Amino acid sequence: RGEVCAMVHRLAKQNKILGDYHFDESADPVYPDIAGEWFRSGVEFVQSKGGFKTAVGENIYPYVNVTRGEAFRIVCLAFDFTNDAELSYDDYAKILFDGGFISGDEDGNLNIWDLITRAEFCTIYNKIIGRDKAELVTADGTEITAETYGFKDLDESDWYYETMLKATSA
Repeated sequence: RGEVCAMVHRLAKQNKILGDYHFDESADPVYPDIAGEWFRSGVEFVQSKGGFKTAVGENIYPYVNVTRGEAFRIVCLAFDFTNDAELSYDDYAKILFDGGFISGDEDGNLNIWDLITRAEFCTIYNKIIGRDKAELVTADGTEITAETYGFKDLDESDWYYETMLKATSA
């Protein structure tokens, strides 16, 4: 949860779409279990957009895994695909599906209650920023491979091979 929030906050900040949100490090954290955490500003940004149903002052559990539905909600609200924080996960999934940011499994199911993987989240993220269309070459023309970055757990046969390389290269 904390990682997802940090990523969407950084992208929103980079693209100047933070709206009225301003991080105040000197203020008490909105959730007690994010005090002193590196992703606190991201969690508070997502909270400011209505991304969580957790009440301020309760624990948000930033180290728990995120369902696909929760990730869809966070993305939709953080990037202003909608400002309606009362939609169902299915509604957020439809927004992202209709926008071409997600697709279903081999049967077309969006599996909103399954945990989202890093590769699945990077697929969405890459599509939002247009990195899904990037070539896997460096500025000097060198091909980007798993070996370029020293990845030992990324195999060319993995469906997410290019996705992860594009997510980790500029």
